[in-house]
Amino acid sequence: MAKNEKVKLKGVRVFKIRNRSGYAAILKNNLTEGRSPAQALERMIKAVKRKSKN
Repeated sequence: MAKNEKVKLKGVRVFKIRNRSGYAAILKNNLTEGRSPAQALERMIKAVKRKSKN
């Protein structure tokens, strides 16, 4: 993803994972993890772009 590309995701919750050294982002049926809130959000953007297998 290009640095200049802006993606808005409404309803994404990013939070610190208890008893672990990372953060998680959750939206609808997607859960992603990352070392920082920004990384968790970047991974969420990729997950949302993927097509559903159903």
